[in-house]
Amino acid sequence: MPKLANSLGVSLDHLVEYQTEIYLTKTRQINIRAFGQDDRGKKYEYFVWI
Repeated sequence: MPKLANSLGVSLDHLVEYQTEIYLTKTRQINIRAFGQDDRGKKYEYFVWI
């Protein structure tokens, strides 16, 4: 989790909400989308394409 928080650009101490979505596209590509929110209300979004 610390590496993921770092990739979102937020300190793990300030991360108050986290969610991931993993889905398969019509072309059979696996996509991962991570959402985060810090204690100040700022939202972060991170995409990974495999």
